[in-house]
Amino acid sequence: MTPATEQLLIKFMADASQYLATVNHVQRATVNMTSSIQANLQKMSIAFSALGAFKFARGVIDEFSKFDEEMTKATAILDVTERQAQKMRQSALDLAGSVAQSPAELARAFYDLGQAGKSAQQSMKSLNTFTKFATTGNMKLTDSVRLLTDVQYAMGLASENASEDMENLTRIGDVLAKASIKSKAEVKDVNDDLKDILKS
Repeated sequence: MTPATEQLLIKFMADASQYLATVNHVQRATVNMTSSIQANLQKMSIAFSALGAFKFARGVIDEFSKFDEEMTKATAILDVTERQAQKMRQSALDLAGSVAQSPAELARAFYDLGQAGKSAQQSMKSLNTFTKFATTGNMKLTDSVRLLTDVQYAMGLASENASEDMENLTRIGDVLAKASIKSKAEVKDVNDDLKDILKS
């Protein structure tokens, strides 16, 4: 081997060693960076999960705060006993699990029913009738209460008997819903037309 070849070989080996050292350094840096990124992503995931949980919890607290506020108003206007108030609260919470309306909206409906002259017993008995009518007519629950009770009183179909009162409200709601389907009009419009006819 000539001196020149030896020098070239030595230089090549040195360059190769430097290259391998650089590759190892890059690999270690990549591993460290990946671990760091993964750790940061994990921290971010935990943070976002905690934020989501906080917002959810805050939403639940706000909703039940509204529910309590509306129930206080409803039980005041209906002038009920503590036992009746508890029954109303429980009936609204039980119903909330199977309808589109929130507990606060259901509690507000009790208030609206009290204003419409319904008793606590009548209100609890017929509440689901109003939720169904609201869903069918694509309207707010408070509008459902107002529309159905207006027609009921106008037609003389209100009853002191809670079961009979509910049955009459259900029949009125069914008739209005069917009429709106046949006429391709909104339930509210059919209801308004019917009230005009009854007044004339």
